[in-house]
Amino acid sequence: MLIAIGFAAGAITAGVRHWFQPIAHVVIKNDSGQDLSALKLTHSSGRVTSNIVLPVLKKGQSTEVRFYVAGGEGGYEVEANFADGRVLIGGEDYIESGYSITAVVGDSAIKSKSVLYGF
Repeated sequence: MLIAIGFAAGAITAGVRHWFQPIAHVVIKNDSGQDLSALKLTHSSGRVTSNIVLPVLKKGQSTEVRFYVAGGEGGYEVEANFADGRVLIGGEDYIESGYSITAVVGDSAIKSKSVLYGF
């Protein structure tokens, strides 16, 4: 009985923290001081490339996206469009299953920080 309880607790913890799942999680924050007119995340893994059109962000807002990473690794980039016509493309180039990324859209660049889920 004690072994079953321990197994169930471990399985719940792994599920909540997304351990060992081929999913990546990206939070995009708009710290540019301006509203965005368009926002897109492009990711690729294996031989597949996908575009995710995200809701536009007002200054100070953030959004989250999760996506499947085939084969455990791939790449991604964030494209942010401003009302004045400027376009920033940046973020992290490489991503693995279980990564959690925070991409911050600034006035002149997009900078990212990655960590593994739960760490």
